Amino acid sequence: MPEQTDASRDKPSAAPALGPVPVAERVEVIDILRGFALCGIILVDVGDYLREPVGRADQAVQRLIDFFIEASFYPLFSFLFGLGLVIQMTRAEDRGVRFVPFYRRRLAVLLLIGLAHELLLGGNVLHDYAVLGFALLLFRRTSFRTVVVTASLVFLLASVNTSVYSAVERRLRTDTWTIQGSAPSSFEQERAERQERRLRVYAEGTYAELMRMNAGAVVAYFPHLPRALASHPFLGKVFALFLLGLYAGRRGILQNPEGHLPFLRKAMWWGFGIGFGGNFLASGLQFAGYGGLTAGIFESLANPALAAFYGCGIVFLARRAEWKIRLRSLTAIGRTALTNYVFQHFMLTVIFFGFRLNNIVGPVTGLLLCLIIVAAQIAISVLWLRHFRFGLLEWLWRSLTYGKLQPMRIK
Repeated sequence: MPEQTDASRDKPSAAPALGPVPVAERVEVIDILRGFALCGIILVDVGDYLREPVGRADQAVQRLIDFFIEASFYPLFSFLFGLGLVIQMTRAEDRGVRFVPFYRRRLAVLLLIGLAHELLLGGNVLHDYAVLGFALLLFRRTSFRTVVVTASLVFLLASVNTSVYSAVERRLRTDTWTIQGSAPSSFEQERAERQERRLRVYAEGTYAELMRMNAGAVVAYFPHLPRALASHPFLGKVFALFLLGLYAGRRGILQNPEGHLPFLRKAMWWGFGIGFGGNFLASGLQFAGYGGLTAGIFESLANPALAAFYGCGIVFLARRAEWKIRLRSLTAIGRTALTNYVFQHFMLTVIFFGFRLNNIVGPVTGLLLCLIIVAAQIAISVLWLRHFRFGLLEWLWRSLTYGKLQPMRIK
């Protein structure tokens, strides 16, 4: 996270100098949480390449991922993005730096990195995070109540939209659209067709097909952006979680967890109850054949609640000396989160497209592959940060944002 260096303030004609945050000033528990989130995200992303579960072991692993991991780790990642804005804003303002122009440059660079990622490796959230980050700037000074109410309303609307979107996809795939004799809108149908094409390419296509599909997505990104922001359920949930992260950051909850232990304890146990209870209710409704709007809303509430349970649990574990040592390996991944996020997608693309494993291996093999990739990420990140200040993409991001090459090696 960027900040101003110790530039002298007695020279009004000179612009304040900016520079990355020294390691000693980073909030370690936030890096741990970011690394933990990345370890779960790869288990979700690998599902695009796997065949349907066959056999009890595959089915058991898939159910565990669906229940405990699916849609519960991206919320944590999104929450930390919103919190990061506050930390950067506070540090910039403490040093007299104009925050908004700097942060806009930072988001613009992230947008370019995200579009390059989309072109080369396929679906990701980086460009969406960048676009939503511009909207998040509007709430940096609003009241706490405005932030929480807006987050709640956006999340509720997105949760309902998720269930409706799932119903649209199911009915379009079976050609049985029968809601009051109406037909889906052209945008809904186009979105469902894109999703169907994406699943086919990931399951059966070549890398050349992936590149062609990705190029079409990049070209269509900005023309489709207004409708996507207005109606895509995933983006609505992401923005709601950005706002909650912004709220937590302005309250200083993770910057000073010792001063907010009662709140964190309540959030952890409420997250446990809502997360596991909501997923059990949704699973029961789906098993009984009622997997519609109600089950979808239960799932939508359960997933971020489970993320809150995981996040607060990590905070409490990190307070214990023995657990802080065990979790420290995640700090290295968290400090190089952008590089590791792209590295995960690069490795999945190489493994499944390079070795033609699309739609061949099941969840058990996919889980083993992910564990190997994560273990390699931990080892490489720890070793890398002994000699270098940033990950490769973090260095590129900062260099482009500040307009000059940043020193890479640790002296």
